[in-house]
Amino acid sequence: GYGHGMVEVARAARDAGAEWLGVATIDEALALRAAGDTGRVLCWLTVPGEDYEPPVEAGVDLTAYSVAEIVEIATAARDLGVRARVQLKVDTGLSRGGVLHRRKACRDPPRRRGGATIARLAAVRLAQNPTGSWARRSRPAPTVPARP
Repeated sequence: GYGHGMVEVARAARDAGAEWLGVATIDEALALRAAGDTGRVLCWLTVPGEDYEPPVEAGVDLTAYSVAEIVEIATAARDLGVRARVQLKVDTGLSRGGVLHRRKACRDPPRRRGGATIARLAAVRLAQNPTGSWARRSRPAPTVPARP
């Protein structure tokens, strides 16, 4: 990306030992597959209603931002007879996208965090081979003092 030649940069990264690559869109992930990249690729920007069969069939890890989206990805995987690899984007309170929870993450005890939305999603996620989750922090990370 960024005008440097996505395929060339991906090859250089793989040659340097990168086990994972990240791309923004499904089209970018599929372009890497078409260029011969067979390693792990995470597509982090997806939207409900996309055609998920091509990336699922190509073994691309997809990010789901909503319960509806995870259901669509799971349906594509089921139709293909394969298991999708999915990462869940969780909105922790910044309203920057992701599966919303019903309670404010900073105020609820950990056992209650996430509300019904995350609980409902868990059954689908577990069946679809989740590879991770990610989120933007709703509070700044604590400052770590520099080592001398």
